[in-house]
Amino acid sequence: MSNNREWEIFKGKKSHFNGMKVSLYKSGQLGMGMRVYKAWGEPKQVTLWFDVTSRIIGLKPCEDSDEFAHKMYAGKSKMAVGLQEFCNHYSIDHAVTRQYDAQIEDGMLIIPLEQHPHTDEK
Repeated sequence: MSNNREWEIFKGKKSHFNGMKVSLYKSGQLGMGMRVYKAWGEPKQVTLWFDVTSRIIGLKPCEDSDEFAHKMYAGKSKMAVGLQEFCNHYSIDHAVTRQYDAQIEDGMLIIPLEQHPHTDEK
């Protein structure tokens, strides 16, 4: 192995966190990093909402006792909620993993599906 490497320092701008991103995985899970989850208030349970006309998913924190509550699950570095039945009911394609920009409105996490998401397709 040669030690004759020609390193060059990157002198460009620093990368910045560019907003709130969530991922809708092929499995039907909606995942988010801990930074998004904490900014949202770290809910343990959520209700699932869908604006059929605008094709926007909404997740709203709720009490454990809510009959429509869905549990948030912890991963190593993310939180997730299962949306497979929700996606099937509303014909939301999750054949490939897609990443979406999200925002918080009145405590609800809003995910517009009509934006141009980043996918894992090569």
